[in-house]
Amino acid sequence: MATTINGSGSGRETPSIVICSSAIASKSADCVFGVALSQIVFVKQQQGGLGSSEILIVNSDGTNQRLLTTVEFLRSAPSISKDGSKIIFTQNVNGSENIYVINTDGTNLTPVTNYQSKTLTSPNWSFDGSKITFASNIDNANTSLDIYTMNANGTGVTRLTNNSLEDSAPFWSPDGSKIVYTHIEGNLSGLYVMNANGSGVTRITNGFDRNPEWSPNCAKIVFDRVDGFERIFTVNPDGSGLMALTPGASTDKQPTWSPDSSKIAWSTRNNNPGNSLQIYRMNADGSGRTRLTNNDLFDDTHPSWGGN
Repeated sequence: MATTINGSGSGRETPSIVICSSAIASKSADCVFGVALSQIVFVKQQQGGLGSSEILIVNSDGTNQRLLTTVEFLRSAPSISKDGSKIIFTQNVNGSENIYVINTDGTNLTPVTNYQSKTLTSPNWSFDGSKITFASNIDNANTSLDIYTMNANGTGVTRLTNNSLEDSAPFWSPDGSKIVYTHIEGNLSGLYVMNANGSGVTRITNGFDRNPEWSPNCAKIVFDRVDGFERIFTVNPDGSGLMALTPGASTDKQPTWSPDSSKIAWSTRNNNPGNSLQIYRMNADGSGRTRLTNNDLFDDTHPSWGGN
């Protein structure tokens, strides 16, 4: 059962269930957007997060890996649009982190935001491509992050949360009506869901849970949990049905759904040579694990599964 958070920050049980529109839930993203989606974008960086980083894209079977950006800046958290045409990501230039967009063929790199000495992180497209949600401290004097939305061209920036610690890693529901995100605040840490205007905040997990992503068929939310190890879990959008997909013997993080919701890609060490992080793929029940990238001298992280 989900927990609705009242104004004082405490919780009470509620019979409401957090779900997507049934019209969207009955279709895969392929049907909704009329395009076959079969590519994964990710970040390649020296092990340990050192130095600059690159954005790469690879077919979902691991073939045709190619470079989209050069290495002069620190880039992170790419998100591919569901029509497969564009990628947003964060880029740090001289200590200022902003959101940029680039075509999936590597052309037309363009800034979406232009803030000075601020942090903008975890940008994600809405499923229809019209809006972006992200976490930032643009209205805070300190480093605490809150959740924001804006139009795809950077206009209409709207703050949705206002907490003293950290809200991060927001992700849209497929119908655009809700956003799931990470809240970090002691024993109140977990995944929360709110309406797209910031109302109706509901807690759905209890743990140090990060990087949630809503399945395109609306049925599940996948995320990683830190509980001694880093593991991949799924949960129903109402907070029921928690299930571990990885055993906890490695570092498993940053999961992303395939467009038909049948598979999950994620970043894992998994006894890779040099203890590097690489991108793997598995079925939605945790079976059938397949390695997709082989950049053993580097860490491959932040996968996002999307379009051709």
